[in-house]
Amino acid sequence: MKIAVASKSEHKISAVRMAYQCLGIDAEAIGVAARSMIDEQPYGMEATQRGATYRARDALGKAPDCDIAIGIENGLVYSGASNGQSGIAHFDIPVIALVSRTHIGRWYAIGAGHAVPDVYVGRAMAEGFIRRTAGAELAESVNCSDSDGTAHFTRNAFRRADAIFPGVVIALAQFLADTQ
Repeated sequence: MKIAVASKSEHKISAVRMAYQCLGIDAEAIGVAARSMIDEQPYGMEATQRGATYRARDALGKAPDCDIAIGIENGLVYSGASNGQSGIAHFDIPVIALVSRTHIGRWYAIGAGHAVPDVYVGRAMAEGFIRRTAGAELAESVNCSDSDGTAHFTRNAFRRADAIFPGVVIALAQFLADTQ
């Protein structure tokens, strides 16, 4: 099976490789630059899922030799509550969308998320999510990678790929269960 990963991000490509190896699938993953058609910082589950779906569809169209495409979009989801002390009310959650060239349907899952302090969300929101992310605000404030806040928040116990991985396993396993 040849898989188009709808990104050039090594975090996302690595998560897909770990997932197909975990499931014992004979596969190959290639990164494909794909558009999400949403803001730079997706806000809400609907926008995040839409971005992952658009990415997957775009990648499948750009990679005609691939059987499936996997779009991964991290977005901020408001929890509706704050603990007061840290002001955390948002979670960064990876949404995974899988589309197939030969099977009708879409398969979705989410990976592991983490809380994002409101201070970073507020700064990005003030500048505009269309061009600014909470991850970029975090990176500038604490001098960490703007593409791997997961490593910062877990003291390097987990990388972003590790957080995305369980969602990719679930989406791939559901796809295989439905199509084989």
